[in-house]
Amino acid sequence: MNIRRTSASQTGFTLLELLVAIMVLSMVMTAAFGAVRVGSRSFEAGVLHADEAAEIRAISNTLRRQFRQLLLITRVENRRDFIAFTGDRYRVQFVGPAPDSASGPGYLVYRLTAEPSTETSPIILSFAPFDPGSDGFAMPETSGRELLTDRLSGVSFDYFGARKEREQPAWHTEWPSDSARLPLVVRMQLTSSDQQWPDLLFRVRFEEEQ
Repeated sequence: MNIRRTSASQTGFTLLELLVAIMVLSMVMTAAFGAVRVGSRSFEAGVLHADEAAEIRAISNTLRRQFRQLLLITRVENRRDFIAFTGDRYRVQFVGPAPDSASGPGYLVYRLTAEPSTETSPIILSFAPFDPGSDGFAMPETSGRELLTDRLSGVSFDYFGARKEREQPAWHTEWPSDSARLPLVVRMQLTSSDQQWPDLLFRVRFEEEQ
């Protein structure tokens, strides 16, 4: 009777070989899942950055149009005439034409506000009908409000120009309400949670024509 003996190479994988194969497979899977996570986070960050950039472009276009159309209107206060414009680090208020779709008076009081909070600085554009017969140009409590963005972590304003006669134009953090001049340029500085955006510069059209 012939007895066939099976060689060790034909008996299959040994336990050690299986353990090594499992370890190698685990390492490959771990690296693959890590790459997927990194790629997913990069994609989400890219989408968030693109959304922020799109919102900033929309804000820039809206405000550039508003400041170009800013009206050279005087207001009466304590029997003195002042330009209807005032601003500080976190708020700008001025008078401009109403949008074509708006009903009622042709002029509106606009207030652009950056409201700092613990995490974000929402940019709010408030607007209300302008009454040229009233003292000052205060914003009524019933004003409309539009949220331009709430993605930014920091927003501030600066103003370039001469606030008084015989004064050299310079950058200022405030433009007082008793000034008889408009600023030449309004600068808006933006910061998000992960980067510093380029400054937005808005030229005031009617000051150019004075």
